[in-house]
Amino acid sequence: MLSSLFNHAREAHNRSDVKAIVVTGQGGRFSAGFDIQQFLTQSGGGGIDSKINAAFCELLESGPKPTVAAVEGIALGGGCETAMACNARLCTPGTKMGLPELSLGILPGFGGTQRLPRLVGLQKVCSSDSHIMQHCYVGCACHSKSRMHICNKSKELALP
Repeated sequence: MLSSLFNHAREAHNRSDVKAIVVTGQGGRFSAGFDIQQFLTQSGGGGIDSKINAAFCELLESGPKPTVAAVEGIALGGGCETAMACNARLCTPGTKMGLPELSLGILPGFGGTQRLPRLVGLQKVCSSDSHIMQHCYVGCACHSKSRMHICNKSKELALP
C-alpha cells in the first residue's frame, strides 16, 4: 500500500494540472499505521522498507507542490508520521495522533522522532506520559467538524 501511495504522490507532483495534494483516509480514520506483524517478516509481502518510508515522507515534505493531511479519527504510527510529513495538517475534533510503537521499543520508520519535536516542541514530547496524544495539536491549523469540511479546508489551505 505504501508503494502505491508513493507512486500516486509522485505522479501528482509531476502533473501540471495538479496544484496541491490533500492526503485523506477512509471510513472515519486517517490511518492506524502498520500491522505490527509486518515487523516480524519480510517474506510474503511483509516487512518494513525504510527506503520507501524515507522517500515517501521526503516527497510529501519537500515535493514541488503543497501537501495537506486531512486527518479524521486516528492517525497512529506511520499514519501520524505521514500527516507530520505533510506541509500542513487539518483535523476533526477528537482526532487521536501518536506513535504507539514507541511503547513497544520500536523506533518510528518515517522520521517521526525528528518531526514530532519540531512540531510540538521537545519539552512537550519528553514530558508526555503517553505516546498517544488525546488531542490533535501536532502542528494542526484548525479543527474541522466533518470529513467534507476538512477536505474543503485542506484544499483552501493548499491553494493560495
